[in-house]
Amino acid sequence: YLLTLLTFFLKREPVSYMEWHSFITSFWMRLFTTIMFVNVFTHSWLGLWRVSSDYIRKVSIRLPLQALLRLGLFALMIWGIAVVWSI
Repeated sequence: YLLTLLTFFLKREPVSYMEWHSFITSFWMRLFTTIMFVNVFTHSWLGLWRVSSDYIRKVSIRLPLQALLRLGLFALMIWGIAVVWSI
């Protein structure tokens, strides 16, 4: 994803708004951005799950906290994907 963005900016020195808009709203960039969102939020969940499992020993606190974290991350992921596909 980052390489795609870097290639776009390095090939076109002064990027106009129209070029940027047509690039970011193309099907493939929307698809790449969606995949990036899923990967980032999956990575975030795994990190938060690992840290909370290691440091919060009491199950009655850890499980509700993990459920809230999972729900919050899922909501953010869905919101981000909805923004990308509504442009």
